[in-house]
Amino acid sequence: MTIQFNRGLVLAKTEAVFNMAETLDPATDAFEIINPEFAPDITSQRREVVANDISPFESLVTRKVGGMTFSLEVKSNGNTGATVAPRVGRLLEACGFSETQIDTAVENVYRTVPAVANTGRMNFIGTTTPYTGGVYLKVKCTITTGGATGVAVASFEAPSEATVSTGGLGAVSLTDTDEVILTDSTEITLTDNAGNTIAAITPDFQGDNPATGDVYWIHLRPIGYLYKPKSDNIDSVTIDMQYPDDSGQSIQHRLIGARGTVVVNAQVGQFPTFDFTFTGTYVDQVDAATLTGTYEDTDPVQVQYAALAVAQRYGAKQSNLCASTWSVDMANEISIRDCINAQSATEGAFLTARAPTISYDPEAILAAVEPIWSYLENGTSVEWWVRHGTVNGNIVLFHAPNQQITGMSYADRNSIRVFNIDGSLARLNGNDELEILFT
Repeated sequence: MTIQFNRGLVLAKTEAVFNMAETLDPATDAFEIINPEFAPDITSQRREVVANDISPFESLVTRKVGGMTFSLEVKSNGNTGATVAPRVGRLLEACGFSETQIDTAVENVYRTVPAVANTGRMNFIGTTTPYTGGVYLKVKCTITTGGATGVAVASFEAPSEATVSTGGLGAVSLTDTDEVILTDSTEITLTDNAGNTIAAITPDFQGDNPATGDVYWIHLRPIGYLYKPKSDNIDSVTIDMQYPDDSGQSIQHRLIGARGTVVVNAQVGQFPTFDFTFTGTYVDQVDAATLTGTYEDTDPVQVQYAALAVAQRYGAKQSNLCASTWSVDMANEISIRDCINAQSATEGAFLTARAPTISYDPEAILAAVEPIWSYLENGTSVEWWVRHGTVNGNIVLFHAPNQQITGMSYADRNSIRVFNIDGSLARLNGNDELEILFT
């Protein structure tokens, strides 16, 4: 029978016990994949014995390591209430990410960063009202009258670039809430210029009083499922890859104890992809009945309305950048576990290091707009984020809170001068160099 090249199926499931095969269910474990490739590393050695002739002895297989590569479209699963995790999450977890359900106001307001020149101290938290916007939101709080709870006054604003409503995200424009009295533990509703509610935050005076002129940056993220790097207890997966023929049978390859790395690639007008490479314990090929997968049925969307932006971590500037491509490479180092007690002398794969990088190609801009060359020259850390999708339930957000530009050059795109930017992603507190949020 004929094995058709344009047919394939990948099933994957998180292992309850590392390197112990899971029973895979095509109704819950199937993925719509692109370019499925089985790529093992099989070592053979020639026997070096001598004989009374010079003819070589046969080679014998001494080590087998399983490998697979495939891509998935970057999309969510249609869920709008943070009640169902995206199926791709289990693959991200096997690439060294943690999974967190973000479904409360407390989790929405996740960081307050004081300006370096502040003399007082203040924090903002979430309490009762969840933030349901479709973007990461960085709100600037300026203390216009310093003082204690019930006396201090502040104004709030957010750059319009961060909350652009184009593309179906709802009426979210420039936040501008002025002269608000700050009362400890009393929620403040932030509105846009038309009076529409955007978000709610709650002051926490922390036993101190903010001073006139102090500035605080309040970071909010939407509800959804959040994936961040981690270093311990990294999940492994069992993966089956089927190549069907036209008789109802398939070549089936399997990995167990598999872990991997992922690259995200996006180009204007195309469907962005998660490009996965997995390594694990090799399992001999078998013939198996061709399965019919049931998939998450959301459609992908092209790269548009991406709101790609950078911002100074402690400054007021934030700029949208007009780029045609961007990519993030987690660059995980995957090591096979050598074990003479195991079949093929290997027992699963381990993630031992990562060195994530980023690249994007915005149009060249003046330093007065955003001092990109200065960031390279001075090793400045900047925030970076981008959005994919505009409809709630099918939005994927990427946020790097500590990006450093490591290389930059000029290039020609359609007779427009652009920056080709390469960067590295670094920690703030550890296990936080990249966030991926499905909302």
